[in-house]
Amino acid sequence: MAIRSARHSPRVYSFFELLPTEILGIILDYVNDNSPTSLRALALTSKSLLAVASAFIFRTVTIQLDRESDDEILSQSKQINQNLQRFNALPIVRCVIIERRRLDSKDRAHSSNPMKYIDDLRKHVLDFPLPYLRPTARHGFPNGAWEFTTEEDKKWRPVADLIRNMSQLRDLLYGGSAQFAPCLLEALHQSRPSCRLWLNTFKLNSLWDGQIDPHELALISSPSLYSIRSDGFRSWDGVPGDHFIVDREAICRTVATLAPRIQEVHVMRCYVSHGRDPRPKHQWARFIGKAHDDTPTKGSLRYLSISGDNNEGDRQDETKWIERPTIALWEDSTDFSILHTLRLMSPPYDEALGFLSRECSFQSLQELELTLSSSHLSLPSDDLDYYTPSFQPVYQFFSSLPPLSTLILHGWCPRHTFDSFLTHHGYTLTKLVISPNTSTGHLSQHHIKQISELCPNLEELKVTIPRNRGLSSEVETYLQLGRIPKLRHLSINLDLTNVKLCSRQMDYPGFGPILSITAADSSFDNYDLQECPEKLCGSMVFRNGDIREALLDHAIDSVLAKSVFETIQSQKGPEDSPLESLDLHCVGTAGLINHPLGTTQIYPFASVLWTMKQPWRVTRFPYSDAQIIVQGLRPPSNVQGPERPLPSWLEEPFRRIWPEKQGGSNWSTDWHSLPLDLSSAPASFFTEGKRWT
Repeated sequence: MAIRSARHSPRVYSFFELLPTEILGIILDYVNDNSPTSLRALALTSKSLLAVASAFIFRTVTIQLDRESDDEILSQSKQINQNLQRFNALPIVRCVIIERRRLDSKDRAHSSNPMKYIDDLRKHVLDFPLPYLRPTARHGFPNGAWEFTTEEDKKWRPVADLIRNMSQLRDLLYGGSAQFAPCLLEALHQSRPSCRLWLNTFKLNSLWDGQIDPHELALISSPSLYSIRSDGFRSWDGVPGDHFIVDREAICRTVATLAPRIQEVHVMRCYVSHGRDPRPKHQWARFIGKAHDDTPTKGSLRYLSISGDNNEGDRQDETKWIERPTIALWEDSTDFSILHTLRLMSPPYDEALGFLSRECSFQSLQELELTLSSSHLSLPSDDLDYYTPSFQPVYQFFSSLPPLSTLILHGWCPRHTFDSFLTHHGYTLTKLVISPNTSTGHLSQHHIKQISELCPNLEELKVTIPRNRGLSSEVETYLQLGRIPKLRHLSINLDLTNVKLCSRQMDYPGFGPILSITAADSSFDNYDLQECPEKLCGSMVFRNGDIREALLDHAIDSVLAKSVFETIQSQKGPEDSPLESLDLHCVGTAGLINHPLGTTQIYPFASVLWTMKQPWRVTRFPYSDAQIIVQGLRPPSNVQGPERPLPSWLEEPFRRIWPEKQGGSNWSTDWHSLPLDLSSAPASFFTEGKRWT
């Protein structure tokens, strides 16, 4: 919803200025959620609009640092303070983010809706960049205890003064490379005691020393500490200072004893090197034991996110499973009966699932995120018997839980039936996310129909479905999605995988004779049956028809995105909730550009496909069923370069689909999506007065 010419159109701001402040606030809140840049452009059109828009523009203040030097912190703090005072916006600020500068810096709007606001903050925590942690003082060396120097603390005082002046500050997210400064903690305690501290680079440097650092004790026992994120790294050969210092058991015991008010814990995947660790085992016990002599109690977490450990040193792509002792440790450290959200970001062993089912009580659990198997496997689902865990413990775990409102499943495959969890949880679910374990593990029409029947209150859904050039099977899936009565927000991953190109017989010995050429399709004509002269992947020879199908599947433009939205909306009844938003993304190996058993990206074929498969967001204009907005989610990628011609082996199949619009026109302006084949859909979807088949 870009407002590009608002500055030059007096009618625009004259119309807005006539609206009541309450109505104008609703409109600007919507603009802020969808396009913060447009909100700033609109605010510049008049002083009255700026006065109302300031409540949204200055709601979140971000301090992005490159080096965390004295001059940099002072300069940014001074500039932010001047801007806020200029617009009288100091009382407006609700959230301050301190982080290392991102390579992908962009506008981040936090909604005024309380539930969406907290979700936005959590997304920011999960997406937080992992900074390089430099040593502080004599941190970590045997002959010197860790300490936070006066000079280190002094440089953060401009930020502390800024915090003191923000009377309505509710949240502070910290992701600096150094430990959270004492002056910042003092500012929270003295001036903003109700502000929540999200410590996104949590570490305990005192774990390396024989005595407790008073500041770290004050930090972890602070009533302001609301959330911690710990990325568990230990340095190679035990050399400290380069990465986060963490001990999972220490975090658990800290939650149970020293941080009674902490509400959220995010423990990311832990990578442990095989090098020498000079630290005595369970050094944390002295840290916690000296600080807390009473009998350990349980924490009161409402949100817990944990991952498995990785013991392969620098092989950080290896996913490790969550073991039973890890679950037992957390169950002993926090009261699971009051836990609201549980996120298992690595697949749990059957023993861990059994412990969760039999030994743990989740009376208050409402949101569950569960990973069933490794998310990076790229083999067809019928080859996953070794990797996919027994689903019976998963069934038992689902049955032991109270009815959920949110369920996110990673690693699902088609052999896992929906009945096991949707029969028990479907009626209460308002949000459902199902991510397959492979690119061929997408949902079928039958699965979508089960969702529509078992989840009548579902409002938000994210699924993966196969792309099939807009033919009947793809269209019927869209129509079935429209029959979920209360669905308002839908995200679809279009799976572009050509399944026939994923056979293990392609360049992979031991699974039968090596195939020399792809299988012929009944729809191929004589040209399609011919071999492509370019060697695209390994020793497998592709046909021209394979190239044509890949081009058609990747041709996803705004016209197609709008058509998908309208097709889904066409199945909504008069009593159903209208579809408000649709996100279209592309996933899958596509066989040709990312072969699962011999990855090779062929230039310029991969670039052409990447250019065409634009992700889209389609939204219904508020209070208007007739008008929808289509927005690309990334700038068009012209890696191939629009001025460069296609090679002959690619241009010929391309031009058989999309001839030149005019003599010498470029391929990047000639392609377009093919319309959905609605004529082939069963008539029952369009029977007047009939909702269900």
